[in-house]
Amino acid sequence: MRVEAFDERGRGIGRTDAKKTAAYFVVPGESIEGVLAGRKQGVARMDDVRIVEASPDRVKAECPHAGSCGGCAWQHVAYERQLREKRGAVEKTLSAVGVTATSISPATERFHHRNRMDYVFGPGGELGLKQPGRWDAHLDLSTCLLLSPDGFEVVKRVRDWAHAHAIQPWDNKAHLGFLRYLVIREGKETGERLAMLVTADGPLEKERELVEALSPLCTSIVHGINPTVTDLSIAQTLRPLKGEALLREKVGGVTYRIHPNAFFQTNTRMAGVLLEHVRALVKSGTHARLLDLYCGGGFFSLALAKDVESALGVELDAQAINQAEATAEENGIGNVRYRAEAAEALSWETENPDVVIVDPPRSGLHPKVRKTLLEKLPPRIIYVSCGYKALATDLAELLKAYKAEPAACIDLFPHTPHIETVVELKRL
Repeated sequence: MRVEAFDERGRGIGRTDAKKTAAYFVVPGESIEGVLAGRKQGVARMDDVRIVEASPDRVKAECPHAGSCGGCAWQHVAYERQLREKRGAVEKTLSAVGVTATSISPATERFHHRNRMDYVFGPGGELGLKQPGRWDAHLDLSTCLLLSPDGFEVVKRVRDWAHAHAIQPWDNKAHLGFLRYLVIREGKETGERLAMLVTADGPLEKERELVEALSPLCTSIVHGINPTVTDLSIAQTLRPLKGEALLREKVGGVTYRIHPNAFFQTNTRMAGVLLEHVRALVKSGTHARLLDLYCGGGFFSLALAKDVESALGVELDAQAINQAEATAEENGIGNVRYRAEAAEALSWETENPDVVIVDPPRSGLHPKVRKTLLEKLPPRIIYVSCGYKALATDLAELLKAYKAEPAACIDLFPHTPHIETVVELKRL
């Protein structure tokens, strides 16, 4: 099969016997052979891939697990080609609604850049990540170049502790067992490190030994309980074993408090690049009153508070709002308010923002949020997107009343097909 292009999941796409076929860890332009292994949503899957003719953009991956691990889909692709593919995908998608993509900011660090990793326990005692496209295939990682070396040492020590004391791993198929996830969060600018062991309901045996093993590496150690059968690394109950059940990280002059379950940009230094880009857009026009929708822990509104007269952040996650308010207090920021409610439920009767920042999940804006924006027509909207296809869908509606400036792409996710995209919208 000749690989024709990448899809949005980072797979190579081609055709076999007139059927659309996908394969992981290949590069467009390559000729490959493999075994067809099922079909999903009209796309056949090719496994056991052999490269017949390699692309000049294929490079030797630095991680020994590259090519089988779902953590990095593109480690085998030259970084310059990764950037071209990402910008090209955004430009192709947004051009359908009349928006161009003019630039892409490369990652300043291509390895050891992530401040959070969620490692999963497998039923055989594995601790690592899953194979791409497989919920039931676990890899027992010996290293991971996404996290810092000391961060991965935590993984090794937790695995050794679990094996030494015969602590049972969770079986996601049988819904039996105990150990489910190990979440590691790092403050790249604060030096803090939090390890959260997510388990099924029940007492944590040999916790003293666990704390002793991890204490030299962690400022916080937390036991989190997920009593449901849902395969998530989110804990319903938190029990600190050492330190506080939170991590502090510094970006743009603000030291943020981050709840163990909360979303925070996973690449601290590139999050700083993103923040400064958004700051420049905010300050480029009238910006006395800022509305920050889908604000999470207040990433944008807290850092931009010094640039505006007042700001309001709105976020459904009450835990994130609590941390945003505590962050504001710790940093002496007094001109920001927060509301723990859904963005689509916000009453705009008392709000008249000059500029609105929206940073929705990958699925994009709630339809009611789009509708409200088109009704209230704030002068400017800055749309921060981690899903450019949903961004295009939202822009198709918003462009009825707004003009879009060229999009900027910022690579927070090297070695993956994901890209952060920022578009400024100005009312017609």
